Amino acid sequence: MRIAVVLPMRRAIASSLLLLSACNIERDEPDRVLVGPPTPPAIEGGTLMVTRAGDFVVASDPDRDTVWIMDWETREVRARSLDTGDRPGRIAEDASGRIHVALRNGGAVVSFPPSDLSDVRRTEVCAAPQGIDFDEAGDRLLVACADGTLVALDANHGVLQTAKFADDLRDVVVSGEHVYLSRFRSAEVLMLDRGLALEERFTPEPISLRVEGMAPADLVPHVAWRMVATEGGVALLHQRATTTPIAEPPPTSSAPYYASPITIVPPASSTPCNTGIVQASVTHVGPAGVVAGPILDDIGLAVDLAVDSVGAVVVNAAFQPTPYETVKRYALSSVTSADDTDCAMGSEVGTAMSGRRQTVAVAYHPSGPLVVQHREPALLALHVGDALTEIRLPGASSVRDEGHDVFHQATVSTVTCASCHPGGHEDGHVWNLESLGPRRTQSLLGGILETAPFHWDGDKNLEDIMLNTFFARMGGSDTGIVLGPQVGGWLDLQPTRPTPHADAALAERGREVFDEAHCGDCHSGAQMTNNENVALGSNAFQVPSLVGVSERAPYYHDGCAPTLEEALSTDGCVPEHGVDLVAADREALLAYLSEL
Repeated sequence: MRIAVVLPMRRAIASSLLLLSACNIERDEPDRVLVGPPTPPAIEGGTLMVTRAGDFVVASDPDRDTVWIMDWETREVRARSLDTGDRPGRIAEDASGRIHVALRNGGAVVSFPPSDLSDVRRTEVCAAPQGIDFDEAGDRLLVACADGTLVALDANHGVLQTAKFADDLRDVVVSGEHVYLSRFRSAEVLMLDRGLALEERFTPEPISLRVEGMAPADLVPHVAWRMVATEGGVALLHQRATTTPIAEPPPTSSAPYYASPITIVPPASSTPCNTGIVQASVTHVGPAGVVAGPILDDIGLAVDLAVDSVGAVVVNAAFQPTPYETVKRYALSSVTSADDTDCAMGSEVGTAMSGRRQTVAVAYHPSGPLVVQHREPALLALHVGDALTEIRLPGASSVRDEGHDVFHQATVSTVTCASCHPGGHEDGHVWNLESLGPRRTQSLLGGILETAPFHWDGDKNLEDIMLNTFFARMGGSDTGIVLGPQVGGWLDLQPTRPTPHADAALAERGREVFDEAHCGDCHSGAQMTNNENVALGSNAFQVPSLVGVSERAPYYHDGCAPTLEEALSTDGCVPEHGVDLVAADREALLAYLSEL
């Protein structure tokens, strides 16, 4: 079943105009053309692979809904285009050498031999496939879905087994005798046996660090961007975010709210780390347990990781307005045996010969060279010995978008918009603001402009967001303020993630329950919000949109309700907003909300 995303008329017209103006790119089939998606998605990494034999480099391109194949020997590049909006992501290779690509928004897996792009098989798997890997011992393909489903497929994509776990799955990785699953926002790792039964859960440790000129910073793990296999387990590239109260600077201060930059000094180290209230780290997980890795110095948006026998490279996808090295290499010990009180100073890897680049993914060739994928301009950078070769992706139109640039822009605090809103969504984190109290990060997907005014207090418009948050708090450039309308326009076209379809009759009954309980008095219109503030305790908070509500736990401004069911309960943390329902009606209401 194909998933259709319905946009309000204004956004649908904008999408159509962008589609008409996109450049056509030659496909592998000469009678068809490739047209890029209506707006580029947020960067999520993990879109590059080199085949085991080293004969092909495979790159997913969610910006252009294309998979690129480069012949390593000849450097010839061919393209296989997909349906508009598929957004290809993670890649796996099976024992026969066939390539399998998870389509994040396409609800399917496509497969093909890299030598013949006309031999394509497309199989619907789940609403939002995220991770994919091949289990050679079991001769099966494993697909991790955002709703928490793990699907095992045979060589012909027939379903061998399904298993259900907690939602928000991201990567699935086979390493040693185990299968590992990562959960995106929580950074939790699930270790399964070969029968796909859960053995253990692991979470990177929270840490407490000294911050120069400030109180000690307590940071908790979240946002697992990438998980890859290592000897003895997996390496998890993730963020940590502060739970320490964040104080506003005096009105006369020129320092950004999030510091300029925060200089973190690990307790066991004399070397300061240039990082912000969100920091990048690598944690190693395996049967022996968790080994907490170091802070990665001066990386604003670490989205991808590649590991070989001697080192690891990490991608900083923060957009750099000037030429800047965005890939760093670390000694392998830094990501497998160091502790979280250290600060890892990586060496810069020259990723481009000239001009600015947005790097999105890295992979090692079996013989040792490093391959780096750039989204804009579209190219592969090959590091063979001391030589650097750029391979342009032929016919790839520009996907440059000023709103996209600012959203991923590096700031002096090292924090980007995408640091707290990964994928344009949200990190599930509750911040502690001294002047306001706890504030849970809000999602930006599904037509954000129609939910104004913004923030939980409903006291911000788009201009306020760019001036007070991006510029004053984060230390972003004044160019970003000027480009505020472009940021809003780009965000407004970001769709919510496809969700599994509930039982139609049950969801319809849920809609009736929704109306009978007068939920629509506040949650109304296309965005399921009346754009007003309502009383909650002694304060008043903006009525949040319910679009995509099923996948953004925890709930309320302070994240007090860990599940949607608890958020609806009259016995929950906000009983005045609960709904007193019999079990059957509660089940129906949850089914309806899951469809929004």
